[in-house]
Amino acid sequence: MSDLTTQITEMIAPVADLDPSSLNPESRFEDIDDWSSLKALSLMVNVEQDLPVKLDLRRFMSVRTVGELVDLIAEGLGHAAETER
Repeated sequence: MSDLTTQITEMIAPVADLDPSSLNPESRFEDIDDWSSLKALSLMVNVEQDLPVKLDLRRFMSVRTVGELVDLIAEGLGHAAETER
């Protein structure tokens, strides 16, 4: 897994009450026991606090897998890096 994927799975794990090693890019949020929109919003807040990224709520809530979330965050980090130049 990439460094960003590892970082994101380590952020998801405490919100989902899982071991980070149980998550991979193909892991689907709908398959996580007790996953809810509240947990998703909590994760979004954590991501925005820990990384220099501002996420679009609709796009964030539409991701289905950990890999899609990593891609969305990577895209946001790319835009953040461009605006800092």
